Amino acid sequence: ASIGVTGRESEIQNASKEKVIDLVTAKVQQALASLEDRLSIDLFASTQASKKIQTLVTMIDATSTIGDINSTTNSFWQSVVTASGSFAAQGLSDLRANWNNVSRVNPRGTPDFIMSDQTNFERYEATVLPHLRIQNEQMGDLGFTSLKFKGATWTFDTNATAAVIYLLNSQRLKLYV
Repeated sequence: ASIGVTGRESEIQNASKEKVIDLVTAKVQQALASLEDRLSIDLFASTQASKKIQTLVTMIDATSTIGDINSTTNSFWQSVVTASGSFAAQGLSDLRANWNNVSRVNPRGTPDFIMSDQTNFERYEATVLPHLRIQNEQMGDLGFTSLKFKGATWTFDTNATAAVIYLLNSQRLKLYV
């Protein structure tokens, strides 16, 4: 993202030394927020657009070819995919089974990051909430920005694929530019 500061903004509207720094900081924060939004949209796109980041949808697919590795002919490259029923009926059992399957296929590390849509995040939160024990009564805030499942941080993204829960190992994902 490019960040532009005009002479008028820096010299007239923000004349003091401190104001110029505040203006640049604000513009950098706006640019970072725009990049985060763009990355989120591209990461969860149903297909990879030209010159865009490889999407999770195509990377984590039972039949994808990434680089020169075809997951159809190379079973070690196949992702673990489970078509599940309702989260209330079998969500936790499917989640546990997939966790174990992913961990078995990848003995070098278990998932450490879980990404889902907001609906599945809230369903999991609803199953965890009855087991919550508040130890500090003065800080009885029951809202969570992220949850844990077997030590992995679970969060949601507004652009995430609906009804899909990704179990990811961050040490196995790299961003190459």
